[in-house]
Amino acid sequence: MADVDASWAMLSYTRYEYALKIHFPQMYFLEADSGSDRENENLVEDGKTDLDKRPQKPKMLTQVEKNRRARRKEQLKAEAEATKAAQLSKEIDSLLDIIQEIEREEGEKQKRHLCRVTGIKEKLKSCPPRLGKHKFVPAPAQVLLSEEITGSLRKLKVAFLILIFKVFLL
Repeated sequence: MADVDASWAMLSYTRYEYALKIHFPQMYFLEADSGSDRENENLVEDGKTDLDKRPQKPKMLTQVEKNRRARRKEQLKAEAEATKAAQLSKEIDSLLDIIQEIEREEGEKQKRHLCRVTGIKEKLKSCPPRLGKHKFVPAPAQVLLSEEITGSLRKLKVAFLILIFKVFLL
């Protein structure tokens, strides 16, 4: 029977509480107390009692306060809508400026592209033609053939003769 009572007691208490109840009954009741008597006396002298520590129950809202809060909420909502409408109208007014700025930027971009393309074409005209990025292919020397030459060979310019010698030697 004592064994059944012990198991029943263990179900309702934790092991620690059960051990305290069986072995140290006076200590078990002391721990249940929130504090010593001296602490309670000190709290009463300081004016801090348990009543002061309790959280205050929220007051019931009166209909006047509810109406005031509802009006304030509607007023804030109306102000938010007004600022949103003002911002939207400013954006609409600045739309023409934005379009002009975009057109100006596109014009500048086209000018830069045109300058780049003409620069590349002029560079290709001034430089000898290239087969690849690094390999140079010289342009064919423009030499007049004997059938195309009119007049005497003595009257020819020296530069053409140098080209002819280079062509025949290579």
